[in-house]
Amino acid sequence: MHRIAIAALAAALVFPSASSAQAAPAQQNAPAQHGTSIRPGTYDLELTFGGGTMPGTLTIAFKGDSTDAKLLVGEHTPPITSVVRKGSQLTLSGSGDGVDVRYDLQFTGETLIGKFTFNGEGGGVTGRLKK
Repeated sequence: MHRIAIAALAAALVFPSASSAQAAPAQQNAPAQHGTSIRPGTYDLELTFGGGTMPGTLTIAFKGDSTDAKLLVGEHTPPITSVVRKGSQLTLSGSGDGVDVRYDLQFTGETLIGKFTFNGEGGGVTGRLKK
């Protein structure tokens, strides 16, 4: 009987370690679903075009497997109807009321850099996550 208890104790010590080792990769991979280099929150933006600059904000949230993005440029909200996330890249696009926009953004840590087009005219975008 004593040998059975020792065997059971040894098995209890070995099997939780194996199951913990198996669970660890799943936990490590979980953040990758949202692209660990795209962090949720609000980013302060600076848009450059035609020799001028304009401030803006981009707010990113994750809802399940989808990404929600809200953009404000100056005092205007561009008609974003599509948000596509691929790793650390985010593409926002949309059109409406005579406006056609597209933003191609690359995220690294707490910063982003990219380009945009507004009715065919291009410009650049830089941003930093608000603290």
